Amino acid sequence: MSISIKIKSKYIIMLLSVLYISYMKKEYDKEELDELMSKFYLNNLKYDISGLLLYSERNVIQYIEGEGDNIEKLYDNIKNDTRHKNVFLLHKKEIQQRLFTEWKANVNYIEYNKFRDFIDCISSINDEKISNL
Repeated sequence: MSISIKIKSKYIIMLLSVLYISYMKKEYDKEELDELMSKFYLNNLKYDISGLLLYSERNVIQYIEGEGDNIEKLYDNIKNDTRHKNVFLLHKKEIQQRLFTEWKANVNYIEYNKFRDFIDCISSINDEKISNL
C-alpha cells in the first residue's frame, strides 16, 4: 500500500521497485513480443510505470518502478497472468528515484547463456538458488 504524506499542499509519493523472473508458457518471437510491449507501453504511460524487460527463450527478467500502489497492482497482475509460469520475486524495495525514467516498456533480447549468468549472479547475491528456469 502506498503512503502519501501531505506537506504544504504537496504530496510525497512512495516509489517502489520490483525485480522478478518468470518462464513464459509459450515462446514469443520478436514481432509477437514487440506487439505485446506496445500494448504495455500505453498502460505504463497511463500509470507512470517505467522499467526494463530482458527476454531469452521463454525466460523473463523484468524490473519495474513507479508509485507503490501502481507497482503492487501491476505485479499482482503479472503473477496472475496466464502467459507466465513460475513467477519468482527477486527484489521489492522502496526507492528514492527511478533508474529508467524514460523507459515505459522497453524489451531487450539476450542470449540464454547471458540470461543464466545474470540469474546465477542474482542467486549468489541473494544466497538462494533459483530453479525451474
